[in-house]
Amino acid sequence: MAADNLQERNSRRKMLRAIKESLEQLKSPYLSCADLRHLSIQRLSMSISPEKEPLFFRPYNAPIQPPEIDTLADYYPEFDESPFRNAGYLGWYLNQYFQNCILPKKDLNPPGSFYVDFGSFKFGKLMDVSKPQWQVQAAWNIAHVTVPHMKVLMYSGIIGNEDELFRGELLAITDVMCRRLNTKSLRSHIIAPVLLFSVVGMHHIRVMEAYFNGEELVVRATGLYDLKHQNHALLIQLSKWWLSCASDRSTQEY
Repeated sequence: MAADNLQERNSRRKMLRAIKESLEQLKSPYLSCADLRHLSIQRLSMSISPEKEPLFFRPYNAPIQPPEIDTLADYYPEFDESPFRNAGYLGWYLNQYFQNCILPKKDLNPPGSFYVDFGSFKFGKLMDVSKPQWQVQAAWNIAHVTVPHMKVLMYSGIIGNEDELFRGELLAITDVMCRRLNTKSLRSHIIAPVLLFSVVGMHHIRVMEAYFNGEELVVRATGLYDLKHQNHALLIQLSKWWLSCASDRSTQEY
């Protein structure tokens, strides 16, 4: 079994690297349906509604309250005409919100993750300074268990498009997956799910859950949520997904 898993992990990393290299050759930052098919990427729809069944990530199922930090409330972004700057401000705010929201029942219902310096995971650069710029703001793993699941928050200067995925989103996903499939402590796992929170211009976010099934990179994506104005109901819902735990779905076989 261990030898089979090693061979399968190597095979999947090789295919993911091939997808990444093809993504880097694209001239347009947006990917059409034809582009996705050519790259062996399958796009599906996703909902963060609590009524929907989870796939690899189960959202935090206890109450969450907004942070009680006056300065955080005061620092909700004031947006201007720069998509990248707007996305950076909003990405910073979301990162602070996720870290500081209040969990009244955390003793009985601990969150599925905690802050981690993502440099310790030895990912690649996770950024691109060429326009439209993009950068990863934060990456958390699942707390207290050895599973390959990762949650990633990124922001970019691209203008959000409901119909097309952004190259930077897929580059971040494939980079994280490749690294998780090359982590010794996770050698029994052949699937490395990624939950991506993608902040785009001018002031929107979408959530994407991705995994590689051995043949295709499957990407489930929500629509774009507008955060021009502070919306605590939406922020709480996003926080529940950011603090999610691993579901019971196996990552050791497919």
